[in-house]
Amino acid sequence: MMYETGEDIEYFHTYLKDLQELMPNSIKTVDLYESDMAKRFFAASGGYAREIANIIDTTFEMSDLTKKLEPQHYARGFAVSCSNGLADELNPFTAPIDEVDRHVATITGSVK
Repeated sequence: MMYETGEDIEYFHTYLKDLQELMPNSIKTVDLYESDMAKRFFAASGGYAREIANIIDTTFEMSDLTKKLEPQHYARGFAVSCSNGLADELNPFTAPIDEVDRHVATITGSVK
């Protein structure tokens, strides 16, 4: 998936919203499709659905699912599941949003 045009971004947010709606009702989480969280997921995954699924699955495995999942839970899941080496440089779920913005710009080739 891409994250360059408004249409790309809307599609990515819709994809995350659909994933969240597929989660069991017993799992409470921050909204994955909210603007900053979606950007963090794109930065972490490069837009690859497999990477998104791995982050979510690993987060579930490592978390107390009786409590609401917050960005720090996804940060732990990402650190363990990351297959692209990014976790050694930047964890998009804990990094300041301006660093996430720069990383997304690098991925999409929109660096000025």
